[in-house]
This record gives sequence, structure tokens and C-alpha cells, in this order.
Amino acid sequence: MPLWSSVVSALLDLAAPEYCLRCGLGRGGGPWCVRGARAPGLRTLDAPHLCAACGEALAASPLCGAALAGCPPVWAARPTAADLVEVVGGWKYHGVRGLAWPLAALLEPAARQLAVTLDGPAALV
Repeated sequence: MPLWSSVVSALLDLAAPEYCLRCGLGRGGGPWCVRGARAPGLRTLDAPHLCAACGEALAASPLCGAALAGCPPVWAARPTAADLVEVVGGWKYHGVRGLAWPLAALLEPAARQLAVTLDGPAALV
């Protein structure tokens, strides 16, 4: 990370400290979800806004699926629950773009599992 980015990030932490979207834990209160590689649409200053414990709790649920006659099966990286709705809502409706990293961490193992177990088209949500 460039020096200017580190300085701006430190100033932002002072002015608007990062808190976990789920439990409210402050940035220094424990381990945090890791920022992923730089990706289109994510700024250098975007942060995950999710502590490691809440990230692990989201990932603890199993892959689930359903099929309707005449349609490819639809799979979800985890069943819908209030905690997932809150995190997806923070990313989708409140502009907390850094949540893309922990949400992608939910999709990656599900996509790998589906690639191994399915032999036809499917949708992953």
C-alpha cells in the first residue's frame, strides 16, 4: 500500500472508525475479515466492515439447493437468514463495498463444490 494511502486510511480511522456491520466490534477489538486483492469497483480505502467471528459464522452454513421442473437447479452459498440479509443489504443498499470480499469468500467454496458435483448447468446465488 502506498504511503499516501496509509496516511489517508489512518486519518479515516480516526474520523470514522470501522465497526463490524453485524456485531459492532471496533477495528482493534479482534481479528478482522481480510481485504482481498484489488478488484474493479473497490477503492484502496474500502474495508470489509466485518469481524472474523461474524465472517466465520456466515460461512458455517451449508450449501443448499432447489430445482423446479424444466429449470436448472439453483444453489445458494448459504440459506437465507437475518445475518446474511443484513450483510448483503449493507453491501447492496448502503454502499459498504468492502463487504464484497467476505461475500466472495462465501461464494468461492460453493462454486468449487458445485463444479465438482454437478454435470450440467446450475445457478449459484
